[in-house]
Amino acid sequence: MKLSIEEACVCAYLTLKVRHKIYIPIYEDTSHWYLMVICINDKKFYHLDSNMTLEFVEDRRQVIRTKRQFMFMDA
Repeated sequence: MKLSIEEACVCAYLTLKVRHKIYIPIYEDTSHWYLMVICINDKKFYHLDSNMTLEFVEDRRQVIRTKRQFMFMDA
């Protein structure tokens, strides 16, 4: 059974409401992964990183800011 776009959006919305958090792994060209956690209810973003050095902090935070702005454009 194939879902219509509207049905898929409703399913995604309900899934987010139930789970309350989205986990987004982010890969850098430097062979490093870090994690962005989005708390849906309070619209907070968390940046979890095992290699949080001053050299990379601002670039990684900018990536997260961009994703946050994109996700909550309508809010």
